[in-house]
Amino acid sequence: MGTSISVRFPLGRYHGTAWDGGANTSAAEWPPSPWRILRALVATWYARWPDLPAETVDRILATLGTPDAYWTPPTRTGTTRHYMPGVHHTTAASGNTSQVIDVFLAISPDAALRIHWAADLADDDRATFGRLVELLPYLGRSESVCQASLDARVAAPDSTWWRLGEAGGDDVLKVELLAPSGVPNRAHLEASTVATRRARRMLPIGSHKVNFGTHSMNCDSPIPRPRPTPEPITCLRFELSSSVPLKMRSAVVAADAMHGAIARTLPKWFDADDVAALIGLDPAGGPRGGPHEHLHLFALPDAPSIRQCLPAAEQASSLYVWSPVGIRSEVAGAIQTEIRLLWTPEHLSREMAEQHIFAAGHGDVETMLPNLVGSSNSWVSVTPYLPVRHRKKRETVEDYLADNLRRETGSRHKPAPTTIRPVDSQQQRREIVQYRRRRISEDMSKTRPGVFLRLEFDEAVAGPLMLGQLSHFGYGIFTPA
Repeated sequence: MGTSISVRFPLGRYHGTAWDGGANTSAAEWPPSPWRILRALVATWYARWPDLPAETVDRILATLGTPDAYWTPPTRTGTTRHYMPGVHHTTAASGNTSQVIDVFLAISPDAALRIHWAADLADDDRATFGRLVELLPYLGRSESVCQASLDARVAAPDSTWWRLGEAGGDDVLKVELLAPSGVPNRAHLEASTVATRRARRMLPIGSHKVNFGTHSMNCDSPIPRPRPTPEPITCLRFELSSSVPLKMRSAVVAADAMHGAIARTLPKWFDADDVAALIGLDPAGGPRGGPHEHLHLFALPDAPSIRQCLPAAEQASSLYVWSPVGIRSEVAGAIQTEIRLLWTPEHLSREMAEQHIFAAGHGDVETMLPNLVGSSNSWVSVTPYLPVRHRKKRETVEDYLADNLRRETGSRHKPAPTTIRPVDSQQQRREIVQYRRRRISEDMSKTRPGVFLRLEFDEAVAGPLMLGQLSHFGYGIFTPA
């Protein structure tokens, strides 16, 4: 019968460098070497089950020894590139870095790597071994998060498996892996790479290279791609990074810069009219009328920090792109992968320093922005509300706001609020004055008046609720009270 385990990689990646490999190597170690597997089990025992007696661990290792066979799922090789700082690198200046190429294998999260030993364990040891395997956090480097378990299926390794000492003709694919020489010795397995190098040894004490061979060509073969979900992507989230953090007072600048980046980028791949509709323009380039179904772009603090009446000095660390009708997956992918930097004209550099943006997630708005979604009779503004039209002579503030909000909620197919109460205090007035209430291309004369509001409705209203001028650029955002 033997003993087998199954290992899945839920993140879809396996990172592992062979013993004699290093930075910038062109291949990942696959299958994982017996030496790596046994060291991982010993490390798991130390870190996650220290109460397990050492003699039990030694007995299990001695019984199992080197695996006899592997079954590997289809994989595809990929690489990432990043820069490692040198000893003279500083954060204030560029340079003194080295580019490192990291090779990994892409694996379907549903596919399992199977590892088989011909040896049988006693019932108690088998149960202990099964629990130890389930505690294994990763296999390979720490990026290779895994879920491992004892395999209840009876393994029958054939020519499609990697088998120890497999010989054959030209059709046999072979790989050389590091394995214990004889019975595994825990002291040898625990030796660090540094200690081995200092001893001027090419291989760890108690190890040698063994050959595995297979007639299967699963390596670098196509892996199943996940089927696209029918639900549209309604919200994208990006993290902002800069030498000078963005403040809420200038959040409209970041939103407007993102709008410009999308307008410049998407027409390279998609129909110009479709892009215009997405960003709120008609085919002639003017503002698009009708319902507010085009993109809303806004910078906010991290979701747990979003609250009512945000101060102008609050740090805006995330940038959101939201569409009430959804964004096609290929369009969302282009926005996430092609836009990496937000910049402004030099005269606005004090309001917003150059911002690097990193895609941090996508999905439905309920998941991405739970603070702004709900069903409530009472809503309070997070950012100042900017009325749409000018106030008429002899028109009271109450009538002026009521007329504005009736128009705004009607255009979004929501009922008009029955009670409108400005959150009016000296502190709030100071905050509003600090907010930049105009777009990048507009001068001071275009600065809109603003007010923080609390709205009451006769019936529960579902969010997100974004009203008023520049509501597509981060103003007039409300949250359930």
